[in-house]
Amino acid sequence: MTDCTPHPRPPSSRKKRKLSKAETDAMILWKTLDVPVGCDPHHIIYAQKLRQRGHSDKLWDLRNRLVVTREEHERHHAGFALISRERLPESVWRFALELDGGDLYGYFTEGLYRNYPLREGGVKC
Repeated sequence: MTDCTPHPRPPSSRKKRKLSKAETDAMILWKTLDVPVGCDPHHIIYAQKLRQRGHSDKLWDLRNRLVVTREEHERHHAGFALISRERLPESVWRFALELDGGDLYGYFTEGLYRNYPLREGGVKC
């Protein structure tokens, strides 16, 4: 008989700090504002990349959010069906430019071109 109990997750190497009241409020707003049932908020510029580049304070910035269906979110992160660039709000381009210090070819701006292909289609939430 096969043991199907899941293996415990290894402890995270990232030290979790306690969020301030303002950060907690921003996170709740980011996760819930205008998010219908069956949809998820998606970090357009991935949270991991923001943390790696020292922008943890920008994790819950609404300019970096796109509400997508849960299936669309899972398929994007699995690499099966990437969210198209046409779906990105104008605000995320300004956000990326701000993070890049005005560099039109900076790390975050280039990431938008790399992670979101140019094509029509996709389900909108």
